[in-house]
Amino acid sequence: MEKAQYFGRAEYNDSMTSEVQVRDFSWRDFWLLQRVLPHAVYTFQQAAVTGQPPVVISTLQSYLSPQANGYAWLAHTPHHTLVAQMVFNSHQHLAHMYFLAASESQGLTEPASMSALLTQGAHMAGEQGMHYLVVELDSQHPSIAHFHSVGFTVYTHQSIWRLSEKTHIRKSPPFLRKPTSQDLHAIAHLCHDVTPRMVQTVEWQRPLQTEPDGWVLEDGGDILAFFAVTSGIKGIFVKPYVHPQAESRLGELFSALLSCEFTRENRPFYLCLRNYQYWMSRHLAGLGFSPMAEQQVLAKRLVIGLPIHSTTAHEKVSAWAGS
Repeated sequence: MEKAQYFGRAEYNDSMTSEVQVRDFSWRDFWLLQRVLPHAVYTFQQAAVTGQPPVVISTLQSYLSPQANGYAWLAHTPHHTLVAQMVFNSHQHLAHMYFLAASESQGLTEPASMSALLTQGAHMAGEQGMHYLVVELDSQHPSIAHFHSVGFTVYTHQSIWRLSEKTHIRKSPPFLRKPTSQDLHAIAHLCHDVTPRMVQTVEWQRPLQTEPDGWVLEDGGDILAFFAVTSGIKGIFVKPYVHPQAESRLGELFSALLSCEFTRENRPFYLCLRNYQYWMSRHLAGLGFSPMAEQQVLAKRLVIGLPIHSTTAHEKVSAWAGS
C-alpha cells in the first residue's frame, strides 16, 4: 500500500469550500510530471538553471527514497492537479521547493489546492528536521499571495543575471584561486560579515568541513572575496560574497571570474545578487550581463526555539522543537 496523507475539506474566509486530496508522488504520476514540467514554475534558481540535481531524477529519488533527499507530492481537485517537489539541505536545515506545476494553468491561483499543497509540504519538511521551507518566486507572480496566506514571509529579494552568449571574455590576470582547507574559517567569517542577520537566521550554515567549490581572492592573508560556484549540465550559477574593502576592485574581480577556466565551457553563466548586494550590479552590464529575473525569496518557519532550564547552575539553553 502506498503511503498517502490527506487533507479533508478546507474552508476559507470567502466562505468557499473545496474538496482537495493531497498525497505522495507515485510512479503512476510520471506521465503527469512529463506533461506539466514544460510549464512548471521553478522556485529554486540554483537548481533550475544548473540542472543540479536534474529535476526528473530528483523527483524519482524522492519517490524511491521518501524523505531521504527530498519529497514530491500532489494536490488533486476535480478540475486540476498540482505537482510540487522540494529538496532537503541537511547542512543548513533548509528545504527548498524545487518546482511547482499544474495540469491546468489556473491551478496555481486556486486558493484551496494551493493552500493544501503548501501546508502538506511544510508539514513534511518539518518532519524531516528542516527549520525553514524556502521558495524563490518572480516578484509579480500571481501565486505569491497564496504563499503569504499560509505563513510564508519575504526575508530578502534577489536578481538573477545572465551572461550573454556573445560576450567576448577577455583574459585576466589569475589572481583568483581555488579555496583550500586553510581557507574554511576565513570564508565562513567573510560570509557572516557581508550577510544581513535576517538572512543568516534562515540560511544558517554549519562550519564548512571540506573545500567549497568556487574561487577566492586573498589579499595580505585575508579572504576578501569568495565566489560560490554550482556547476551542472545546464549551466553555471555563482553567488558572490565580496568584502567592502574589495569594492574598488569589483570590476577587476568580475573580469577575473569570467576568465577562469570553468566559464570557457559552452554553458550559460548566471550570477545571483541579493538586494543587499545591488551595489555590485553597476559593473555587470559592461561585462555582458543582463537581468533575467527579479524575485522575492520567501520562507516559512517550521520550528520554534523553546527555552529549557538546565538541571545544573540554573543555566538556560535553547532547544529546537517541532512546531
